[in-house]
Amino acid sequence: MRALILFKLIFLTMFAQAQTLSGTVRTAKGKPIIGASITLKDTYDGATTDSTGHFSFVTTEKGEHVLVITAVGYVGVEETINLN
Repeated sequence: MRALILFKLIFLTMFAQAQTLSGTVRTAKGKPIIGASITLKDTYDGATTDSTGHFSFVTTEKGEHVLVITAVGYVGVEETINLN
């Protein structure tokens, strides 16, 4: 019984420290870019845009990171962000 309770506490702590990054990737003319890849540089955290250009993913990273956005046929973008 103690192991189960400890597991639940650790699991809840992990979620308390995570945060969600979300947004929409669009062209300069405002059209959504489908299938764009969004990642935090040098991590495994990221997502791919849906049919409306929207993405969302959860990360436990903190501090300053580089958000990398790439898509076939487009110039990639790197933007420095601060995760609190």
